[in-house]
Amino acid sequence: MQYSTMFLALLGAATTLAAPMDHRLEDIQCRCLSFSTDAKPTVCTYMGAHKLDWHTATSLASDYDLKINFASQSTITKVLSINRPLPSSVLQTISDGEVMPVDSKDLLQKENKIVCGFGDEVKHMGDLNRDLEPECHFVGYVGAAFMLLIAFYVLAEYVWARFFSQGSIKLDGDEKALMADYDASLDAEENAAP
Repeated sequence: MQYSTMFLALLGAATTLAAPMDHRLEDIQCRCLSFSTDAKPTVCTYMGAHKLDWHTATSLASDYDLKINFASQSTITKVLSINRPLPSSVLQTISDGEVMPVDSKDLLQKENKIVCGFGDEVKHMGDLNRDLEPECHFVGYVGAAFMLLIAFYVLAEYVWARFFSQGSIKLDGDEKALMADYDASLDAEENAAP
């Protein structure tokens, strides 16, 4: 009898977990992200890493003149599946489509956008966007090349001094040190002779 009750409990839990999840407008989380032509999206500096709800995000977007985009096409599908009537601001944002990286042909190098999604979709925005070219940090490459050059020079100098250089003559200590004494008497005789 215990097996049947356990089976029924597991069946009930599986049914509950397998039930479709209804998304609500209140579940949308937004963040301000800075998109640039040469780096992954980063969190805006003036708004920090705060998660925003939809109403706060729309008011901040109007205050700072920012675009609002959804994180992906699946987010747009989830928003459209909400059973309640959606505000016109949501429908306007859906018509703009999903967020796209900054076009490298634009003169504008950096653009701030508010990106909205469900769960941690916005948090992992930089990881999911694989359309961007890899970051190139020229200063880091130059610094690393300089450090490798110095390490190679030190290693080459050690090898040269250890194996290839002709060292100085090393005395054991039994040899007599050569000394030159200036004989003042000879110098005086040469001066008196003329």
